[in-house]
Amino acid sequence: MQFYNAKDIPPFDPSDVIFRYSRWQNLSGVFIISMVIAVSFWQGTRGDLHFGSGHMPGFICYLISGSLAFFALLTFPPALACLRPENWVTAANSGRVMVKFRSHLNRHFEVGDIQVFSVQMFELESVQHFSEDHQSADFGRNEYTRFYYLCLELKNKDTQLLERYLEEERARRAPKIGCVSTRYNTDFVIVQKPGFIRIVWNGIEPGLGKAYKIINGGLK
Repeated sequence: MQFYNAKDIPPFDPSDVIFRYSRWQNLSGVFIISMVIAVSFWQGTRGDLHFGSGHMPGFICYLISGSLAFFALLTFPPALACLRPENWVTAANSGRVMVKFRSHLNRHFEVGDIQVFSVQMFELESVQHFSEDHQSADFGRNEYTRFYYLCLELKNKDTQLLERYLEEERARRAPKIGCVSTRYNTDFVIVQKPGFIRIVWNGIEPGLGKAYKIINGGLK
C-alpha cells in the first residue's frame, strides 16, 4: 500500500475507470432551483399572479425568488464542486486501485496532507460489495437509509498507518479563509477491522457493480 498527498498523486492511467460523485444528481437540483428562481422573479415583474378566482400579489413572487436565491448561495457551491477535477473517489484498472479519502468538498485543505492510498492487485485477498439498512429516528419515526459498500480485503492485515491517516483527516481543522472556516464531514472510507477497508458507494458513478467487476477481474 502506498500513500500520496495531492501533489504526488500519480496521473490516471488510460485504462483507469474513474468513480466520482454523480454530476447529474448534483446539477439536476441546481437546475430546478435556478428555474424556480427565474420564473418567480419573472412573474414578479408582471405583477399579481391570477389563478381561478384568486390571485397572489406580485411581491410574494419576489419574496419566493429572494428566499430561494439566498438558499442557492448556501447550497450551490457544494453542488457545483462536483464539476472540479478533485471530484473522484476511486480509480481502478486490472492492476491497481487508488482511493481518495479526502472529499472534493474539502479541496481547500492543505495539499501536502496524505489523502490518497493505492493498492496493487497482488496485495488484495478479495473484494466484496453489499448493502446495509441503517436506522435513524426522525421526528419520532424510524427511518431507514440503505448504504452501499465496496469492501477491499488486504492480504496484509496491518492497516494501522491507513487508520492513522483517516483519523487525522477526520480530526483536521479547516483552514480559515478570511475569518471563515468551512469543513464538510464526509467519512466515506472506513477501516472496518484490520485489513478490511469499506468505501461508502452512495451517490457514486459508475455503479458499485462496475467497480466490483474491474477489481474482481484483476484478482483472477
